[in-house]
Amino acid sequence: MPQQPTDHSVMPNEGTTANAPSFQLYSTPFSDLALIKRTNYSDTRGTFGKLYSSKLFADMGVNMNEFKETIFSISTKDVIRGMHYQDDPYASSKLVSVVKGSIIDVVVCIKPYHVSREFGKIYSCYMSANNCRSLLIPPGYAHGFRSLDEETIVVYNQSADYSSDHDKGINYLSFGFNWNISDPIVSEKDRSLPTLAELQDLMD
Repeated sequence: MPQQPTDHSVMPNEGTTANAPSFQLYSTPFSDLALIKRTNYSDTRGTFGKLYSSKLFADMGVNMNEFKETIFSISTKDVIRGMHYQDDPYASSKLVSVVKGSIIDVVVCIKPYHVSREFGKIYSCYMSANNCRSLLIPPGYAHGFRSLDEETIVVYNQSADYSSDHDKGINYLSFGFNWNISDPIVSEKDRSLPTLAELQDLMD
């Protein structure tokens, strides 16, 4: 899978003023999965930026449910978190952004095979605070990442509230992705998640 976006960008509106937030939209191999690049501004004080704007996203043709909660994680180097999703009626779109450090971000399609022939297919990309990328993930995908830095901060805007009863996942080693690490730091909960094959059996 490509690690860099193919440039099919939607440029900011011509009326954008200097130092105003702007976004660019990039395609991915999945028609409903979007990679978004934001513009940050830096000066002697530091950096200022915007992760999301309902108006600017709509201007790019990205219309989605308003986010209901924003959460974050702080991870040390070589932590793997994933692969997570929520079941209906708490299935959630999420906008994943890195505000410090860097990650390899990974999604795998878990839509039932009768709905999509892309079940089990993978997309991954490199995201960092410096490259200002976010991944907009609709329901139907499990998501996870590997932290590449000693302190990586990832922010998730989610369209549904967290529900422990609907919190699901698949094992990070069960779908053929090469994480390029032999001894990652993984929670016991994530290590014990069912495999992708086991999820497929439940869907059949």
